[in-house]
Amino acid sequence: MMRTLALLAALVPGIALALSDDAEQPIEVHAEEGVANAAGVAVLKGSVRLVQGSLLVLADRMTIERDADNRVQVIVGEGSPATFQQRLEADESPVTARANSIVYRPADEWVEFSGEVFLFQDDDEFHGERIRWDIREGRIDASAPESGEVKLILHPAKEPSAAGAERAAEADEAARSPAGGGA
Repeated sequence: MMRTLALLAALVPGIALALSDDAEQPIEVHAEEGVANAAGVAVLKGSVRLVQGSLLVLADRMTIERDADNRVQVIVGEGSPATFQQRLEADESPVTARANSIVYRPADEWVEFSGEVFLFQDDDEFHGERIRWDIREGRIDASAPESGEVKLILHPAKEPSAAGAERAAEADEAARSPAGGGA
């Protein structure tokens, strides 16, 4: 049995909606190798780097599935860890996450992180075995195995700490790096 903690956007007002134009941007993917088939499935391996607007996903391996109309249905990034970053507002620090697996469904506007998940923005942090972020609803559901726990650290509103600023600077550098640095 999993213990679950449902967190509404009111608890963490910054984690609500991503930049509105991210979904309208093209998806650009770089990897050391890849293969695609006629069914619309692409598998990429080796320092995979996906960018769509402010969204950045770094992984060791990534699978992208498209439907018959060529729309991306699901993106699965796996790594040790895989990383995710997205800006919610142009002038804010990005939301950043690390997990063993990242499943992103652009059309449904949700992301699920699983396996040793750490999600943070500035100084606020979520830890758990599985975290699902419903971007459209601005809701985060976090769960842990019965033997574990979900951890949430919320700090009073203030200027981001040096650690939060450092994470934002690292995320910005990774987004600008053409090689992506791997996952």
